[in-house]
Amino acid sequence: MNSVSNLSIITPTLNSGRTLSSTLNSIQFLISNGAEHIVVDSGSTDNTVDIAERAGSVVIHHPPGNMYSAITAGVALSTKDWITYINSDDILFSDYILKAFQELIPDVDFFYGDIDFIDDYGRFLFGR
Repeated sequence: MNSVSNLSIITPTLNSGRTLSSTLNSIQFLISNGAEHIVVDSGSTDNTVDIAERAGSVVIHHPPGNMYSAITAGVALSTKDWITYINSDDILFSDYILKAFQELIPDVDFFYGDIDFIDDYGRFLFGR
């Protein structure tokens, strides 16, 4: 099934209240089209968990200290076939993800894309 409704997006967090809303806004289109979003929080003392819960994300708690262990905990909870993660201070171009799912070849197991570096105002700095 090549549809974003078969996608889990994992976001590890720790005191990400300042940036998480932008991240959530960037994936809202995917979530609205059936993607699952799991926030793995490592003991935030700010409003991170409140922001994630208000957005409808599944929030789980994981001990602090290892971002990749937190991502693995999110993957273990995932119910979808496709999995990605996005850091809580990054954004995704959802239309590109949707297009990739529409064009997937049936035997593809992995796909990736380029990244753009932007400033605090969303202005493009450079790409890789």
